[in-house]
Amino acid sequence: MKLKYKSSYTDKEKEQIMSIGPVKSGCDVEMPDNIPKINSKFRECINLESIILSDSITLIQKEAFEYCYKLKNINLSNVERICDWAFHECNSLKEIEFPNSIKFIDDNAFDSCESLEKIVIPSSIEKIGYEAFCDCCNLKEAIINAKCELSRDIFNGCNILEKIHITPESYKLSPDFVFEYKDKIEIIKQKTLDELLDEGKSLKEISNIYKNNKEAGIR
Repeated sequence: MKLKYKSSYTDKEKEQIMSIGPVKSGCDVEMPDNIPKINSKFRECINLESIILSDSITLIQKEAFEYCYKLKNINLSNVERICDWAFHECNSLKEIEFPNSIKFIDDNAFDSCESLEKIVIPSSIEKIGYEAFCDCCNLKEAIINAKCELSRDIFNGCNILEKIHITPESYKLSPDFVFEYKDKIEIIKQKTLDELLDEGKSLKEISNIYKNNKEAGIR
């Protein structure tokens, strides 16, 4: 079932997206173009599977999608801030693609997202809050281009985290972060043209690689 975002829903629509019992199909919601932020209207919408954010949305407020257990897809588009507990226990999210507009990921924003396997954080980020990715028990890889300080508690409870890739020009690591993850940290650098040609990459592929690296903050 596909719904348009409204200030209010019919009883039937509420039953579809907020039912505490099992249903056969989930719901998708498309946001209109004139909303700058999302509040907690979708909290506990346990059958919400997908939401399309408009470019006008820059703020996802506290607990906005908390307990949306079936949420699989969300485009963060031009979002600048994700507030506390915004995606707490969104257990179907496997990968988050943060836009280059993102500046703040607040405390416990993605706490207990059990299916989350990989995160890529761009260089636009200014702050990552306390336990932002706490208890993401299947998180295996993090690529971080952050200019802000990274503290140990960001990944509390991420027990199978294998690699934390960090670009050399853009990181600040607290001593406790280094101590906790010293065996997992890997500094990534952009490969030279000769190295990419030796790997058999075409000039078009190399151009795309450099473009993507530039957007990610990799030099």
